[in-house]
Amino acid sequence: MFSTVQIDVDRDTKSMNVTYTRHTGTPTLATMQAAVGGSIERGFELASPTRPGITLDYWVNEDGLAVTDSPVMRYRSPDLDAGYGVGVITLAGNGIYSASNEDGETVAMRADEIKYVYKIKMYLAGFTH
Repeated sequence: MFSTVQIDVDRDTKSMNVTYTRHTGTPTLATMQAAVGGSIERGFELASPTRPGITLDYWVNEDGLAVTDSPVMRYRSPDLDAGYGVGVITLAGNGIYSASNEDGETVAMRADEIKYVYKIKMYLAGFTH
Protein backbone atom coordinates (compact mmCIF):
# COMPACT_ATOMS: atom_id res chain seq x y z
CA MET A 1 0.00 0.00 0.00
CA PHE A 2 1.11 3.58 -0.63
CA SER A 3 -0.51 7.01 -0.70
CA THR A 4 -0.40 9.91 -3.13
CA VAL A 5 -0.84 13.48 -1.89
CA GLN A 6 -2.49 15.99 -4.25
CA ILE A 7 -2.33 19.62 -3.08
CA ASP A 8 -4.70 22.12 -4.69
CA VAL A 9 -4.57 25.76 -3.62
CA ASP A 10 -6.70 28.69 -4.73
CA ARG A 11 -4.12 31.43 -5.24
CA ASP A 12 -6.62 34.22 -4.60
CA THR A 13 -8.23 32.96 -1.41
CA LYS A 14 -5.26 30.86 -0.22
CA SER A 15 -7.72 28.06 0.54
CA MET A 16 -6.10 24.65 0.40
CA ASN A 17 -7.49 21.22 -0.39
CA VAL A 18 -5.28 18.19 0.26
CA THR A 19 -6.40 14.85 -1.16
CA TYR A 20 -4.81 11.66 0.13
CA THR A 21 -5.42 8.61 -2.05
CA ARG A 22 -4.52 5.11 -0.89
CA HIS A 23 -3.30 2.63 -3.49
CA THR A 24 -2.69 -1.10 -3.17
CA GLY A 25 0.69 -2.69 -3.80
CA THR A 26 4.13 -1.12 -3.95
CA PRO A 27 4.74 1.95 -6.14
CA THR A 28 7.08 1.68 -9.11
CA LEU A 29 9.51 4.44 -10.04
CA ALA A 30 7.19 5.43 -12.90
CA THR A 31 4.22 5.62 -10.51
CA MET A 32 6.18 7.80 -8.11
CA GLN A 33 7.38 10.12 -10.88
CA ALA A 34 3.84 10.48 -12.23
CA ALA A 35 2.55 11.37 -8.76
CA VAL A 36 5.03 14.25 -8.34
CA GLY A 37 5.22 15.34 -11.97
CA GLY A 38 8.88 14.60 -12.63
CA SER A 39 12.06 13.21 -11.12
CA ILE A 40 11.76 12.27 -7.45
CA GLU A 41 13.77 13.03 -4.36
CA ARG A 42 13.08 12.11 -0.76
CA GLY A 43 11.66 15.08 1.11
CA PHE A 44 11.89 13.35 4.46
CA GLU A 45 11.78 9.96 6.10
CA LEU A 46 10.48 8.76 9.44
CA ALA A 47 10.95 5.49 11.26
CA SER A 48 7.92 3.24 11.13
CA PRO A 49 6.21 3.31 14.52
CA THR A 50 5.39 -0.40 14.30
CA ARG A 51 8.01 -2.15 12.11
CA PRO A 52 11.68 -2.03 13.08
CA GLY A 53 13.98 -1.42 10.11
CA ILE A 54 11.26 0.17 7.97
CA THR A 55 11.25 3.87 7.09
CA LEU A 56 8.27 5.85 5.87
CA ASP A 57 9.37 8.06 2.99
CA TYR A 58 7.79 11.19 1.55
CA TRP A 59 8.86 11.78 -2.06
CA VAL A 60 8.53 15.06 -3.97
CA ASN A 61 9.58 16.47 -7.35
CA GLU A 62 13.30 17.20 -7.10
CA ASP A 63 12.71 20.43 -9.05
CA GLY A 64 9.59 21.34 -7.07
CA LEU A 65 10.86 24.71 -5.86
CA ALA A 66 11.67 25.66 -9.47
CA VAL A 67 8.18 24.84 -10.82
CA THR A 68 6.14 28.01 -11.37
CA ASP A 69 3.03 28.40 -9.19
CA SER A 70 3.74 25.27 -7.19
CA PRO A 71 2.37 25.47 -3.63
CA VAL A 72 5.14 25.64 -1.04
CA MET A 73 4.20 23.58 2.00
CA ARG A 74 5.61 23.36 5.50
CA TYR A 75 5.39 20.00 7.23
CA ARG A 76 5.40 19.98 11.03
CA SER A 77 5.72 16.98 13.32
CA PRO A 78 7.52 16.20 16.58
CA ASP A 79 8.95 13.19 14.74
CA LEU A 80 10.66 15.50 12.25
CA ASP A 81 12.32 17.09 15.28
CA ALA A 82 13.71 13.74 16.35
CA GLY A 83 14.85 12.66 12.90
CA TYR A 84 16.13 15.92 11.45
CA GLY A 85 16.75 18.19 14.40
CA VAL A 86 14.10 20.58 13.07
CA GLY A 87 10.37 20.53 13.60
CA VAL A 88 9.52 21.97 10.18
CA ILE A 89 10.53 20.97 6.65
CA THR A 90 9.63 23.11 3.62
CA LEU A 91 8.87 21.36 0.30
CA ALA A 92 6.97 22.24 -2.88
CA GLY A 93 4.30 20.44 -4.86
CA ASN A 94 2.56 17.09 -4.67
CA GLY A 95 4.05 14.04 -3.02
CA ILE A 96 3.85 10.33 -2.44
CA TYR A 97 4.28 8.33 0.76
CA SER A 98 5.94 4.93 0.52
CA ALA A 99 8.02 2.69 2.77
CA SER A 100 11.48 1.19 2.41
CA ASN A 101 13.41 -1.58 4.11
CA GLU A 102 16.98 -1.58 5.47
CA ASP A 103 18.32 -2.40 1.99
CA GLY A 104 16.64 0.70 0.53
CA GLU A 105 14.06 -1.30 -1.40
CA THR A 106 10.58 0.17 -1.68
CA VAL A 107 8.05 -1.97 0.17
CA ALA A 108 4.32 -1.69 0.82
CA MET A 109 3.10 0.45 3.71
CA ARG A 110 0.61 -0.90 6.21
CA ALA A 111 -2.67 0.82 7.06
CA ASP A 112 -1.38 1.86 10.51
CA GLU A 113 1.65 3.52 8.90
CA ILE A 114 -0.52 5.48 6.48
CA LYS A 115 -2.65 6.71 9.39
CA TYR A 116 0.56 7.74 11.13
CA VAL A 117 1.88 9.87 8.24
CA TYR A 118 -1.53 11.47 7.71
CA LYS A 119 -1.10 13.09 11.15
CA ILE A 120 1.82 15.21 9.91
CA LYS A 121 0.61 18.80 9.80
CA MET A 122 0.83 20.68 6.49
CA TYR A 123 0.69 24.46 6.14
CA LEU A 124 0.68 26.65 3.04
CA ALA A 125 3.78 28.85 3.07
CA GLY A 126 3.26 30.51 -0.33
CA PHE A 127 3.98 29.76 -3.97
CA THR A 128 7.03 29.37 -6.14
CA HIS A 129 7.52 32.14 -8.69
